Amino acid sequence: MVIKFIKWVGRNPKKSIFFGSVLAYGGDYLHQKYQIAKLMRSYCQEARKYGEISSPINTNLKKCVVILNPAANKRNAEDDFNDYCAPILNLAGYMIDIVKTQSDMHAVNYVYEELKDNPDMIILAGGDGTISESITGLIRREDGLGNSCTIGVLPLGQTNLFSLMLLNSTSHIKNRVDEVKAMANGALAIVRGNTKKQDIMKIELITEEQQQSNKTFYAVGSIHWGSFYDILRKKDKYWLTGSLRNYTAFLFNGLFPRENITWNCDAKVTYTEPCNGCSNCYEKIETRSQKLHNSRWWSKFNAREVAPEYSKVLNPNCLQTTEIQINGSEFAISTNLLEGQPEDKSKLNIKFNDKPENYSFDYIWKSWKRVANRNYIDIPESKHVSARQALLIPSLPSSDKESFFAIDNNSFEVRPIKVTVLPKRANFFVL
Repeated sequence: MVIKFIKWVGRNPKKSIFFGSVLAYGGDYLHQKYQIAKLMRSYCQEARKYGEISSPINTNLKKCVVILNPAANKRNAEDDFNDYCAPILNLAGYMIDIVKTQSDMHAVNYVYEELKDNPDMIILAGGDGTISESITGLIRREDGLGNSCTIGVLPLGQTNLFSLMLLNSTSHIKNRVDEVKAMANGALAIVRGNTKKQDIMKIELITEEQQQSNKTFYAVGSIHWGSFYDILRKKDKYWLTGSLRNYTAFLFNGLFPRENITWNCDAKVTYTEPCNGCSNCYEKIETRSQKLHNSRWWSKFNAREVAPEYSKVLNPNCLQTTEIQINGSEFAISTNLLEGQPEDKSKLNIKFNDKPENYSFDYIWKSWKRVANRNYIDIPESKHVSARQALLIPSLPSSDKESFFAIDNNSFEVRPIKVTVLPKRANFFVL
């Protein structure tokens, strides 16, 4: 029997390769399905232990609002949430109210204007863009909810740099099992209840004449400008190459450069040095509970934790500015979390390269490595600057060519902006 099989393989090499490939793919698929089922069983068993903890009779279930982007990850986000996140939250005893975003900026408007109740937590289910929009709505609120409400993140988008770094999962995403584990980790982090404050970037649009802020929004991860992001935006045009579309985009656009790619990021950057807090830059933030506490007549008699008196701290270097001119193919500003740096000293991490990249296989190879390792803001041969605040004034060509920033992987038209780090402004669930 074995000899006949070997002879058949020798006589039919093409059929052998085809059936062998199908068998290998099917075996790998079934193995991953088994691993996912085993993983979810373990996570659900742990979540059930939290749900079985007895509570006082008058205690209500923990209410959480889930802001879900159903269009994330090619419209797979909702199914992934129902399969790998919702079971963990339900078993742990959470009452879930799901709000599905309908369009761009819907999360901003909902959190800022429509969210009336006081949830115990807000869960952001989507990619980096969903998180950025929701954070913008939270911090814009005047009732202090953004400073008192704890935030959970579920990495359900195509690009989840912030979520994966927060959950310590960045270097482990290699297959579907790792993706499911990252999603389940996000839900389990909420159930376990460990939290950590993270830096937020405040971004103000500037009118070039007056240099006055006229619109403010917020980001949790990075601002990216240049050729790498422009090419990455085009990946869906190469859908015929399937999972290799990221690599195909860099191959074609690296060998045959297109005019609508920013190969020259020409701008003036004015920045101030990092500061741990002083009378110049300190912003007093009150949470919702603090505001309610201060409104009671008896609050003056209650002892409270004394915050550092930053209003009395003097730092003459805080307002001292430095100006640099950049002229390279990439520019990025990111938080310490995305850079994997110690988070004890809040600062902006500014990176840029000296001159435009040459169109060569070297550029393509470096870009492929960044895509494979998910190091999207790891600019090769770059210079680094640390700052508390940075003013970016780009020099745009007079032609009709469009240029875009990637702010938490959402596209925004390139305009003068002022970026300020807000130290430990939002509280997130972590593992």
